[in-house]
Amino acid sequence: MSWTIWPIVSILISLLAFAVGFYFYRYVKKLPSANQEIDRFGHLIRQGAMSFLRTENKILA
Repeated sequence: MSWTIWPIVSILISLLAFAVGFYFYRYVKKLPSANQEIDRFGHLIRQGAMSFLRTENKILA
């Protein structure tokens, strides 16, 4: 292979990796949650993460 093809190959492999990641993300999101408590913890973690990001953005801005 010549040196000009390597950037194209790396971009194609990266796009494939993103596609596979997106597929698995959708697959996991479609699975039913077996436990209400897990959903509640997930919601609390999401709230905490968003609160942290808002505070961080206020400090950095």
